[in-house]
Order: sequence, then C-alpha cells, then structure tokens
Amino acid sequence: MLQVELLDRDVYGPWTYSSNVGFGRRISWLDNQTIPNGHQMTFKQALHIVSTDLILRAVMPGWAMGLTQRLRNIHIASEELEVGMTTLVLCQIIDLSS
Repeated sequence: MLQVELLDRDVYGPWTYSSNVGFGRRISWLDNQTIPNGHQMTFKQALHIVSTDLILRAVMPGWAMGLTQRLRNIHIASEELEVGMTTLVLCQIIDLSS
C-alpha cells in the first residue's frame, strides 16, 4: 500500500492560512490539545483523520461507517469537522452583521 508522509505544515498550513485570511481567526495547533465540551475529538484530530482517510470515506456507504473502529472514527471526525467549519462560518457571518 502506498503511504505518503505529510508534515504538520503540509496538512495544517493551508487551514491556518485560510482561517486567518478568510475568517480573521488564527488557529493555533498547539492550543488544540484538549477536547472541547460537547465534542469527541479536537479539530486537529478530526482534520487529520478526514484528510488521511478521505478516499475511504468517499467510497464507503453510510451504513458501513460503524462496522469497524476506524470507520467509526472517520464518521465522527467528519461530523466534528463539519461542526467546526460551520461554527467558523457562522461566527464570521455574525461578526460581519454586527
């Protein structure tokens, strides 16, 4: 199986740049070590899982996402990433409307 080694800067760099430029919010990967209340993993963990298992997530049907621990983690990470991105967008909309 082909494995690609990515450095943190390769995966998280574009997200840091996008959040800073697009949303005016700086994301610190060092501060993202504790799981926030109401969540099952950190934003960094969710981003890592979704980015490394993107193809698997795309080809697996929804009903199969609970069959193994890895698939459950992919499903949880996808939901966590969606919530995180939605929160960023909503915060930006609120900031712009004020």
